[in-house]
Amino acid sequence: MKLSTLLAAGLAATLAVTAQSAVASEGRGHFRQLDADGDGKVTRGEMQARGKARMQDADTDNDGFLTRDEMIAAASARATGMVDAMLKRVDTDGDGRLSEAELLAGAEARGGFDRLDADGDGAITRQEFREARKKMRGHRSGRGPGENQGD
Repeated sequence: MKLSTLLAAGLAATLAVTAQSAVASEGRGHFRQLDADGDGKVTRGEMQARGKARMQDADTDNDGFLTRDEMIAAASARATGMVDAMLKRVDTDGDGRLSEAELLAGAEARGGFDRLDADGDGAITRQEFREARKKMRGHRSGRGPGENQGD
């Protein structure tokens, strides 16, 4: 397979992950990062530029390919950022640890239960659970095994 074909496939995969990540986390400023010109719209070019930048950031040896180790390092860096943001948002006493009370209060503040309880009756039916999972699968498509577990 030609190098250009491999690079195009890698960029397409990176672009798809960038789009899914942006949609799943739109409320945390990712839309603003993608909207490079600040016009309130994300164009295909802006999405592609972000995907290319993520590829370049992760490709630490600059060979045009992402190895398993490079992907793990990039994912770890993103996870570290998410954990830091969560601590900043939820660690109300600032001790660098989350108590059960802080964790539950943080989940409640983000409306986790209310998003699942579509009809607002204070209980989550199997159908509401399935519908919520279906929506999440739309944000996380292609994540592999385990997608259909937990019904």
